[in-house]
Amino acid sequence: MLTRFRALIATLLVVASFALASVAPAQTPNPVTPGYQICSSASGSTVCSWQPEFACTSSAVVNVSAAATTEIVALTASQSIRVCSFVISGDTAATVATFVRGTGSNCGTGTTSITGAMRLADEGNISLSASRGALFETTSGTALCLTAATGAVTGFVTYAKF
Repeated sequence: MLTRFRALIATLLVVASFALASVAPAQTPNPVTPGYQICSSASGSTVCSWQPEFACTSSAVVNVSAAATTEIVALTASQSIRVCSFVISGDTAATVATFVRGTGSNCGTGTTSITGAMRLADEGNISLSASRGALFETTSGTALCLTAATGAVTGFVTYAKF
């Protein structure tokens, strides 16, 4: 009986190790730079990348008029903007805000949403913070802007550029 149990455990360990190897490819963490691994799956394959730890030591004020898009953090060539936290407040009961990225004045060129539309109910606010990493980020060489579809939006963001 004990021999069968040991054989069963050995078989389960082999199956589990095979399943794990097929889900996440082996990748050696960077021994010099502290950080974490991010994996995403698409079309049946898993892609992992090493993300160095970072601190969001910069902040910016959000002050966007109704029906406008305003630049919050200016672009830097070859760098992305990682947003670690934000607090936004609306001035009407139907304020809708969306973080976007782009180039040109107030992200007027190549404007792309990086969050969904967020409705701030009854002059309320939204406060989000990532405990590790970023909530979202722009692509390299684009600025961070906020579009206020209805109602004015105020607040702040904390961010880091990479």
